[in-house]
Amino acid sequence: MDWRARKTVLALIMALAPTAATAAAPSAVDVPTWQVGDRWLVKQSFNLGFSTTTPIALSFSLPTTETYRLIVSDLADRATTSSGVVRVYRRMRSSGLLSGSGQFSSGSLTINFRWREPVSVTTGQDWISERDLSRVHEFSRLNGTLEARLGPVWLDLATVTLDLTVDSKPPREEADFPIATVGERWLMPVRQRAYGRFQVAWNPSFPWPGGRPSNLSQSFDTTTPIMFTYRYTGREARGGHPQTYHIQAYPGASLWYEPSIKEYAEVSGDSLDFGRSSRLQNLKTVITSSTVAADPPIMGLQFAPSRPTQGQQVLVMGSATPNASVSAIVIGDRFGSSGLVPSTGFFMLMLRAPRRNDNSPSTDDGGSFGVEVTVQGMGRKVVTLQLYLPPASARRGWQLYR
Repeated sequence: MDWRARKTVLALIMALAPTAATAAAPSAVDVPTWQVGDRWLVKQSFNLGFSTTTPIALSFSLPTTETYRLIVSDLADRATTSSGVVRVYRRMRSSGLLSGSGQFSSGSLTINFRWREPVSVTTGQDWISERDLSRVHEFSRLNGTLEARLGPVWLDLATVTLDLTVDSKPPREEADFPIATVGERWLMPVRQRAYGRFQVAWNPSFPWPGGRPSNLSQSFDTTTPIMFTYRYTGREARGGHPQTYHIQAYPGASLWYEPSIKEYAEVSGDSLDFGRSSRLQNLKTVITSSTVAADPPIMGLQFAPSRPTQGQQVLVMGSATPNASVSAIVIGDRFGSSGLVPSTGFFMLMLRAPRRNDNSPSTDDGGSFGVEVTVQGMGRKVVTLQLYLPPASARRGWQLYR
Protein backbone atom coordinates (compact mmCIF):
# COMPACT_ATOMS: atom_id res chain seq x y z
CA MET A 1 0.00 0.00 0.00
CA ASP A 2 1.57 3.35 -1.05
CA TRP A 3 1.47 6.46 1.10
CA ARG A 4 -1.56 7.94 -0.72
CA ALA A 5 -3.67 4.82 -0.12
CA ARG A 6 -2.48 4.63 3.46
CA LYS A 7 -3.38 8.27 4.05
CA THR A 8 -6.86 7.73 2.58
CA VAL A 9 -7.56 4.71 4.78
CA LEU A 10 -6.37 6.52 7.88
CA ALA A 11 -8.56 9.51 7.06
CA LEU A 12 -11.60 7.26 6.71
CA ILE A 13 -10.88 5.49 9.97
CA MET A 14 -10.23 8.68 11.90
CA ALA A 15 -13.51 10.07 10.62
CA LEU A 16 -15.19 7.30 12.64
CA ALA A 17 -13.32 8.24 15.81
CA PRO A 18 -14.76 10.15 18.78
CA THR A 19 -14.09 13.88 18.97
CA ALA A 20 -10.55 15.15 19.40
CA ALA A 21 -11.21 15.87 23.06
CA THR A 22 -11.41 12.14 23.73
CA ALA A 23 -8.00 11.25 22.27
CA ALA A 24 -6.02 8.97 24.57
CA ALA A 25 -2.61 9.83 25.91
CA PRO A 26 0.18 7.48 24.79
CA SER A 27 0.22 4.25 26.76
CA ALA A 28 2.75 4.36 29.57
CA VAL A 29 2.81 0.59 30.16
CA ASP A 30 1.09 -1.81 27.77
CA VAL A 31 0.12 -5.34 28.74
CA PRO A 32 3.45 -7.22 29.07
CA THR A 33 4.15 -10.23 26.87
CA TRP A 34 5.75 -13.13 28.69
CA GLN A 35 7.65 -15.82 26.81
CA VAL A 36 8.10 -19.48 27.74
CA GLY A 37 11.28 -19.66 29.82
CA ASP A 38 10.96 -16.22 31.42
CA ARG A 39 11.95 -16.51 35.06
CA TRP A 40 12.01 -14.52 38.28
CA LEU A 41 13.85 -15.23 41.52
CA VAL A 42 11.49 -14.39 44.39
CA LYS A 43 12.05 -13.66 48.06
CA GLN A 44 8.88 -13.93 50.11
CA SER A 45 8.43 -13.26 53.81
CA PHE A 46 5.49 -13.93 56.12
CA ASN A 47 4.58 -14.90 59.69
CA LEU A 48 3.22 -18.41 60.10
CA GLY A 49 1.29 -18.64 63.36
CA PHE A 50 -0.46 -21.51 65.12
CA SER A 51 -1.22 -22.69 68.65
CA THR A 52 -2.20 -25.77 70.61
CA THR A 53 -3.84 -26.19 74.02
CA THR A 54 -3.67 -29.93 74.79
CA PRO A 55 -2.09 -31.23 76.90
CA ILE A 56 -0.03 -28.06 77.17
CA ALA A 57 -0.58 -24.56 75.80
CA LEU A 58 1.90 -23.55 73.11
CA SER A 59 1.77 -20.60 70.77
CA PHE A 60 4.02 -20.23 67.75
CA SER A 61 4.77 -17.18 65.61
CA LEU A 62 7.34 -18.12 63.03
CA PRO A 63 8.76 -15.30 60.86
CA THR A 64 9.63 -17.08 57.66
CA THR A 65 11.56 -16.23 54.52
CA GLU A 66 11.38 -18.39 51.42
CA THR A 67 13.21 -18.06 48.14
CA TYR A 68 11.96 -19.72 44.97
CA ARG A 69 12.04 -19.35 41.20
CA LEU A 70 8.99 -18.76 38.99
CA ILE A 71 9.36 -20.02 35.40
CA VAL A 72 6.84 -19.55 32.56
CA SER A 73 6.25 -23.12 31.37
CA ASP A 74 3.48 -22.71 28.78
CA LEU A 75 0.63 -20.60 27.42
CA ALA A 76 -2.67 -22.46 27.16
CA ASP A 77 -6.44 -22.21 27.32
CA ARG A 78 -7.84 -23.20 30.72
CA ALA A 79 -11.46 -23.69 31.75
CA THR A 80 -11.10 -21.68 34.92
CA THR A 81 -14.30 -19.67 35.30
CA SER A 82 -18.03 -20.20 34.99
CA SER A 83 -18.00 -17.95 31.93
CA GLY A 84 -15.75 -20.30 29.97
CA VAL A 85 -12.15 -20.62 28.88
CA VAL A 86 -9.43 -18.17 29.89
CA ARG A 87 -6.06 -18.01 28.16
CA VAL A 88 -3.37 -18.18 30.82
CA TYR A 89 0.35 -18.30 31.35
CA ARG A 90 1.24 -21.26 33.55
CA ARG A 91 4.22 -20.57 35.79
CA MET A 92 5.94 -23.29 37.78
CA ARG A 93 7.26 -22.53 41.23
CA SER A 94 10.54 -24.39 41.64
CA SER A 95 11.65 -25.93 44.92
CA GLY A 96 12.26 -23.01 47.24
CA LEU A 97 14.11 -22.93 50.54
CA LEU A 98 12.62 -21.84 53.87
CA SER A 99 14.45 -20.09 56.67
CA GLY A 100 13.34 -18.48 59.91
CA SER A 101 13.45 -18.85 63.69
CA GLY A 102 11.43 -18.07 66.79
CA GLN A 103 10.81 -18.92 70.43
CA PHE A 104 8.10 -20.61 72.45
CA SER A 105 7.64 -21.27 76.18
CA SER A 106 6.80 -24.61 77.74
CA GLY A 107 6.44 -24.49 81.50
CA SER A 108 9.47 -22.70 82.88
CA LEU A 109 11.45 -23.29 79.66
CA THR A 110 11.91 -20.87 76.79
CA ILE A 111 12.85 -22.89 73.72
CA ASN A 112 14.39 -21.59 70.51
CA PHE A 113 13.24 -23.19 67.26
CA ARG A 114 13.89 -22.79 63.54
CA TRP A 115 13.23 -24.29 60.13
CA ARG A 116 15.67 -27.08 59.48
CA GLU A 117 17.70 -26.51 56.33
CA PRO A 118 17.91 -27.64 53.59
CA VAL A 119 14.87 -29.93 53.85
CA SER A 120 12.24 -27.22 54.35
CA VAL A 121 10.98 -26.38 50.85
CA THR A 122 8.07 -25.04 48.80
CA THR A 123 6.71 -25.92 45.35
CA GLY A 124 3.67 -24.96 43.28
CA GLN A 125 2.40 -23.11 40.22
CA ASP A 126 0.18 -20.23 39.23
CA TRP A 127 -2.06 -19.37 36.30
CA ILE A 128 -2.00 -15.75 35.17
CA SER A 129 -4.46 -14.52 32.54
CA GLU A 130 -2.79 -13.09 29.46
CA ARG A 131 -5.20 -10.15 29.62
CA ASP A 132 -3.96 -7.58 32.13
CA LEU A 133 -1.87 -10.30 33.86
CA SER A 134 -4.87 -11.19 36.02
CA ARG A 135 -4.49 -13.79 38.78
CA VAL A 136 -6.65 -16.85 38.11
CA HIS A 137 -5.29 -19.78 40.10
CA GLU A 138 -2.40 -20.18 42.53
CA PHE A 139 -1.18 -23.30 44.29
CA SER A 140 1.72 -23.65 46.70
CA ARG A 141 2.91 -26.40 49.01
CA LEU A 142 5.13 -25.75 52.01
CA ASN A 143 6.76 -28.81 53.56
CA GLY A 144 9.23 -28.23 56.37
CA THR A 145 10.73 -29.54 59.57
CA LEU A 146 10.99 -27.48 62.73
CA GLU A 147 13.81 -28.18 65.13
CA ALA A 148 14.28 -26.92 68.68
CA ARG A 149 17.43 -26.26 70.65
CA LEU A 150 17.92 -28.08 73.93
CA GLY A 151 21.24 -27.19 75.43
CA PRO A 152 23.98 -27.55 72.82
CA VAL A 153 21.95 -29.65 70.34
CA TRP A 154 19.10 -29.18 67.90
CA LEU A 155 16.36 -31.84 67.90
CA ASP A 156 13.51 -32.37 65.46
CA LEU A 157 10.39 -30.75 66.91
CA ALA A 158 7.65 -31.16 64.25
CA THR A 159 6.93 -31.46 60.56
CA VAL A 160 4.75 -28.72 59.07
CA THR A 161 2.81 -28.96 55.80
CA LEU A 162 0.66 -26.25 54.20
CA ASP A 163 -1.25 -26.90 50.98
CA LEU A 164 -2.82 -23.65 49.77
CA THR A 165 -4.87 -22.94 46.63
CA VAL A 166 -6.44 -19.58 45.79
CA ASP A 167 -8.88 -19.19 42.88
CA SER A 168 -10.31 -15.86 41.72
CA LYS A 169 -13.52 -15.45 39.70
CA PRO A 170 -13.37 -13.40 37.60
CA PRO A 171 -9.57 -13.28 37.29
CA ARG A 172 -8.19 -10.66 39.67
CA GLU A 173 -6.73 -7.71 37.76
CA GLU A 174 -4.20 -5.97 39.95
CA ALA A 175 -3.21 -3.56 37.18
CA ASP A 176 -5.58 -2.11 34.61
CA PHE A 177 -3.13 -1.67 31.74
CA PRO A 178 -2.05 0.77 30.45
CA ILE A 179 -0.81 2.30 33.69
CA ALA A 180 -0.85 5.93 32.65
CA THR A 181 -2.88 8.45 34.65
CA VAL A 182 -1.82 9.39 38.19
CA GLY A 183 -4.90 9.20 40.42
CA GLU A 184 -6.66 6.73 38.15
CA ARG A 185 -8.90 4.30 40.09
CA TRP A 186 -10.49 1.02 39.14
CA LEU A 187 -12.68 -1.53 40.88
CA MET A 188 -12.28 -5.29 40.92
CA PRO A 189 -15.20 -7.34 42.26
CA VAL A 190 -13.90 -10.88 42.94
CA ARG A 191 -15.14 -14.06 44.56
CA GLN A 192 -11.92 -15.38 46.02
CA ARG A 193 -11.78 -18.99 47.19
CA ALA A 194 -8.93 -20.15 49.44
CA TYR A 195 -8.77 -23.82 50.33
CA GLY A 196 -6.31 -26.48 51.44
CA ARG A 197 -4.94 -28.08 54.58
CA PHE A 198 -2.53 -27.06 57.36
CA GLN A 199 -0.85 -29.88 59.30
CA VAL A 200 1.59 -30.08 62.19
CA ALA A 201 2.91 -33.49 63.34
CA TRP A 202 4.91 -33.31 66.57
CA ASN A 203 7.95 -35.51 67.04
CA PRO A 204 7.02 -38.17 69.66
CA SER A 205 10.71 -38.58 70.59
CA PHE A 206 11.09 -34.95 71.62
CA PRO A 207 11.42 -34.66 75.45
CA TRP A 208 8.19 -32.74 75.94
CA PRO A 209 7.75 -31.18 79.40
CA GLY A 210 4.13 -31.82 80.33
CA GLY A 211 3.37 -34.18 77.46
CA ARG A 212 3.38 -34.09 73.67
CA PRO A 213 0.85 -31.70 72.07
CA SER A 214 -1.92 -33.03 69.86
CA ASN A 215 -1.14 -33.14 66.15
CA LEU A 216 -2.90 -30.53 64.05
CA SER A 217 -4.66 -31.32 60.77
CA GLN A 218 -6.84 -28.38 59.81
CA SER A 219 -8.65 -28.23 56.47
CA PHE A 220 -10.03 -24.88 55.32
CA ASP A 221 -12.25 -23.79 52.44
CA THR A 222 -13.54 -20.23 52.35
CA THR A 223 -15.12 -18.24 49.55
CA THR A 224 -15.21 -14.51 50.09
CA PRO A 225 -16.74 -11.81 47.87
CA ILE A 226 -14.30 -8.89 47.87
CA MET A 227 -14.48 -5.53 46.15
CA PHE A 228 -10.89 -4.42 45.60
CA THR A 229 -10.26 -0.76 44.87
CA TYR A 230 -7.02 0.09 43.10
CA ARG A 231 -5.42 3.47 42.63
CA TYR A 232 -2.31 4.40 40.65
CA THR A 233 -0.39 6.92 42.77
CA GLY A 234 2.60 7.66 40.53
CA ARG A 235 6.22 6.70 39.95
CA GLU A 236 8.67 6.06 42.77
CA ALA A 237 11.87 4.19 43.59
CA ARG A 238 11.42 0.68 44.96
CA GLY A 239 13.59 -2.39 45.32
CA GLY A 240 16.56 -0.91 43.45
CA HIS A 241 14.37 0.27 40.55
CA PRO A 242 14.36 4.06 40.14
CA GLN A 243 10.78 4.50 38.86
CA THR A 244 8.31 1.72 39.56
CA TYR A 245 4.56 2.25 39.09
CA HIS A 246 3.01 2.33 42.57
CA ILE A 247 -0.50 0.91 42.88
CA GLN A 248 -2.38 1.08 46.16
CA ALA A 249 -4.98 -1.62 46.76
CA TYR A 250 -7.80 -1.47 49.29
CA PRO A 251 -8.20 -3.37 51.52
CA GLY A 252 -4.62 -3.27 52.71
CA ALA A 253 -2.04 -3.91 49.99
CA SER A 254 0.51 -2.11 47.82
CA LEU A 255 2.10 -3.12 44.52
CA TRP A 256 5.08 -1.67 42.67
CA TYR A 257 5.16 -2.62 38.97
CA GLU A 258 8.48 -2.58 37.08
CA PRO A 259 8.22 -2.77 33.25
CA SER A 260 11.86 -3.85 32.75
CA ILE A 261 11.21 -7.14 34.57
CA LYS A 262 7.56 -7.42 33.44
CA GLU A 263 6.45 -8.07 37.01
CA TYR A 264 5.71 -6.44 40.34
CA ALA A 265 9.07 -5.64 41.91
CA GLU A 266 7.32 -5.78 45.30
CA VAL A 267 3.90 -6.74 46.67
CA SER A 268 2.88 -6.46 50.31
CA GLY A 269 -0.15 -6.79 52.52
CA ASP A 270 -2.00 -10.14 52.33
CA SER A 271 -3.10 -12.39 55.21
CA LEU A 272 -5.10 -15.59 55.54
CA ASP A 273 -6.69 -17.47 58.45
CA PHE A 274 -6.85 -21.27 58.36
CA GLY A 275 -9.04 -21.65 61.46
CA ARG A 276 -8.18 -22.93 64.95
CA SER A 277 -5.73 -20.08 65.54
CA SER A 278 -3.70 -20.97 62.43
CA ARG A 279 -2.83 -18.08 60.16
CA LEU A 280 -0.48 -16.57 57.62
CA GLN A 281 0.18 -12.84 58.01
CA ASN A 282 2.27 -9.93 56.74
CA LEU A 283 2.98 -11.43 53.34
CA LYS A 284 5.59 -9.56 51.33
CA THR A 285 7.01 -10.61 47.96
CA VAL A 286 10.11 -9.10 46.36
CA ILE A 287 11.70 -9.95 42.99
CA THR A 288 15.44 -10.18 43.55
CA SER A 289 16.49 -11.00 39.97
CA SER A 290 14.91 -11.91 36.64
CA THR A 291 15.61 -13.15 33.13
CA VAL A 292 12.94 -12.20 30.61
CA ALA A 293 13.01 -12.32 26.83
CA ALA A 294 13.07 -9.03 24.95
CA ASP A 295 9.91 -8.11 23.09
CA PRO A 296 10.10 -8.99 19.40
CA PRO A 297 10.85 -6.08 17.01
CA ILE A 298 7.22 -5.60 15.98
CA MET A 299 7.37 -1.82 15.94
CA GLY A 300 5.03 1.14 16.09
CA LEU A 301 1.88 -0.71 17.14
CA GLN A 302 -1.08 1.65 17.27
CA PHE A 303 -4.82 1.80 16.66
CA ALA A 304 -7.09 3.95 14.55
CA PRO A 305 -9.22 5.25 16.07
CA SER A 306 -6.99 5.36 19.13
CA ARG A 307 -9.95 4.72 21.47
CA PRO A 308 -12.91 3.10 19.70
CA THR A 309 -16.33 2.66 21.26
CA GLN A 310 -17.66 -0.78 22.12
CA GLY A 311 -18.19 -2.86 18.97
CA GLN A 312 -16.58 -0.30 16.63
CA GLN A 313 -14.19 -1.39 13.88
CA VAL A 314 -10.57 -0.52 14.58
CA LEU A 315 -7.33 -0.78 12.59
CA VAL A 316 -4.26 -2.38 14.15
CA MET A 317 -1.12 -0.97 12.51
CA GLY A 318 2.58 -1.61 12.85
CA SER A 319 5.86 -2.52 11.17
CA ALA A 320 7.38 -5.98 10.79
CA THR A 321 9.38 -8.18 8.40
CA PRO A 322 8.04 -7.83 4.83
CA ASN A 323 6.10 -10.78 3.38
CA ALA A 324 5.69 -12.51 6.77
CA SER A 325 2.34 -13.77 7.99
CA VAL A 326 0.78 -11.47 10.57
CA SER A 327 -2.30 -11.86 12.76
CA ALA A 328 -4.06 -9.89 15.47
CA ILE A 329 -6.71 -10.87 17.98
CA VAL A 330 -8.30 -9.32 21.05
CA ILE A 331 -7.26 -11.63 23.88
CA GLY A 332 -10.29 -13.63 24.95
CA ASP A 333 -12.01 -13.44 21.54
CA ARG A 334 -12.38 -16.48 19.30
CA PHE A 335 -11.68 -14.77 15.98
CA GLY A 336 -9.19 -12.16 14.84
CA SER A 337 -7.67 -10.93 11.60
CA SER A 338 -4.68 -12.13 9.57
CA GLY A 339 -2.73 -11.39 6.40
CA LEU A 340 0.76 -10.79 4.98
CA VAL A 341 3.07 -7.90 5.82
CA PRO A 342 3.41 -5.85 2.57
CA SER A 343 6.80 -5.23 0.98
CA THR A 344 6.88 -1.80 2.67
CA GLY A 345 6.97 -3.54 6.07
CA PHE A 346 3.90 -1.58 7.25
CA PHE A 347 0.80 -3.66 7.96
CA MET A 348 -2.82 -2.88 8.83
CA LEU A 349 -5.39 -5.37 10.11
CA MET A 350 -9.04 -4.73 10.89
CA LEU A 351 -10.56 -5.85 14.20
CA ARG A 352 -13.80 -5.15 15.99
CA ALA A 353 -13.53 -3.63 19.46
CA PRO A 354 -15.05 -5.75 22.25
CA ARG A 355 -18.71 -5.24 23.06
CA ARG A 356 -18.05 -5.83 26.75
CA ASN A 357 -16.21 -4.31 29.67
CA ASP A 358 -13.04 -5.90 31.03
CA ASN A 359 -14.20 -6.42 34.65
CA SER A 360 -11.71 -3.85 35.91
CA PRO A 361 -12.53 -0.51 34.26
CA SER A 362 -11.08 2.74 35.44
CA THR A 363 -13.45 5.66 35.81
CA ASP A 364 -12.16 7.46 32.73
CA ASP A 365 -12.27 4.77 30.04
CA GLY A 366 -14.58 2.09 28.69
CA GLY A 367 -12.30 -0.84 29.40
CA SER A 368 -8.74 -1.92 28.55
CA PHE A 369 -7.98 -5.02 26.47
CA GLY A 370 -4.82 -6.72 25.31
CA VAL A 371 -4.48 -7.20 21.54
CA GLU A 372 -2.02 -9.95 20.61
CA VAL A 373 -0.06 -9.38 17.39
CA THR A 374 1.87 -12.38 16.03
CA VAL A 375 4.35 -12.19 13.15
CA GLN A 376 5.77 -15.35 11.60
CA GLY A 377 9.43 -15.76 12.48
CA MET A 378 9.40 -12.79 14.87
CA GLY A 379 7.15 -13.77 17.76
CA ARG A 380 4.20 -12.23 19.56
CA LYS A 381 3.57 -8.93 21.25
CA VAL A 382 0.62 -7.59 23.24
CA VAL A 383 -0.50 -3.97 23.07
CA THR A 384 -3.32 -2.33 25.04
CA LEU A 385 -6.54 -1.22 23.37
CA GLN A 386 -8.53 1.26 25.45
CA LEU A 387 -12.19 1.82 24.74
CA TYR A 388 -13.85 5.22 24.76
CA LEU A 389 -16.29 6.05 27.57
CA PRO A 390 -18.93 8.54 26.41
CA PRO A 391 -18.83 11.76 28.47
CA ALA A 392 -22.46 11.47 29.63
CA SER A 393 -21.80 7.99 30.96
CA ALA A 394 -18.56 9.07 32.58
CA ARG A 395 -20.36 11.88 34.45
CA ARG A 396 -23.09 9.52 35.69
CA GLY A 397 -20.80 6.69 36.70
CA TRP A 398 -19.43 3.48 35.27
CA GLN A 399 -22.26 1.25 36.51
CA LEU A 400 -24.75 2.93 34.17
CA TYR A 401 -22.46 2.41 31.19
CA ARG A 402 -22.13 -1.28 32.01
